[in-house]
Amino acid sequence: MSKPKILLIDEMTNKTNIFLSVLDNLSQFTIHSSIQFMDCVEYYDNNRYEYIIIDHKYKDSDELLDYILTKNAKQKVILLSDTLNCPVDCNFCLNTFTFVRLLKPINISEVFKYIQNETEFSCPNQYRFEEIDSIEKLFDLINIKEYSFYKEKEIIDDCLYFRPEENSNINMKELNIINELIDKNKFETKVMKDFCLAVKKKV
Repeated sequence: MSKPKILLIDEMTNKTNIFLSVLDNLSQFTIHSSIQFMDCVEYYDNNRYEYIIIDHKYKDSDELLDYILTKNAKQKVILLSDTLNCPVDCNFCLNTFTFVRLLKPINISEVFKYIQNETEFSCPNQYRFEEIDSIEKLFDLINIKEYSFYKEKEIIDDCLYFRPEENSNINMKELNIINELIDKNKFETKVMKDFCLAVKKKV
């Protein structure tokens, strides 16, 4: 009997390599991995996957998700995302797909809970964007623990500040990730001279 399979679609970074190694050694799954669109299509057409794990920053992620979910709407997908802006409306997704979206930074153990059936395969971030309606909730949401540039966050006079490490070069990736997690309909942002990011609730 063949082993169950996972298709991992992510850039090959050090974290990805560690994740692949853990999956290979500590799970019962056969792992296929690629970031080439046609390779992923061919993999999917020729295999049955228990799970698709895909990084949302992968350039063809939305197109590939569309391809996979058109062929099998109930395919279990774990989307690793930098943003609360999901490509699929929550109401439609919950009624149509089998879809979990995890917000970065993501601990490997979080993913393992889903693929080892230790937790219900249900998106923990459903309707999350709508629920972030205060500076305090935004503070709790945005995790900068693993950031190299933005090292501190604090709330002063109803304003949330993301403060960079002194005398370090700006990390635009981190700034963009934080911005992606902020609903511009509810909050306004301002980048200060030292690249500190200030966020206020819109009046």
